[in-house]
Amino acid sequence: MEVTLAILMVVGALVPSVAKMMDSIAFRNRAAGEAEVIRAKRGERKDTKRSGERHG
Repeated sequence: MEVTLAILMVVGALVPSVAKMMDSIAFRNRAAGEAEVIRAKRGERKDTKRSGERHG
């Protein structure tokens, strides 16, 4: 019984942080999609190299 309670407490403590992480990932995916649409409308290519990128 104590083990079950301990597991439930750990899971309960992790749920809010996992939900925040999922919201953050969804926000990034939406932002990337919107940026892709804007680039497509402007006719820019996504694979252009920027000066700050690492090569290798």
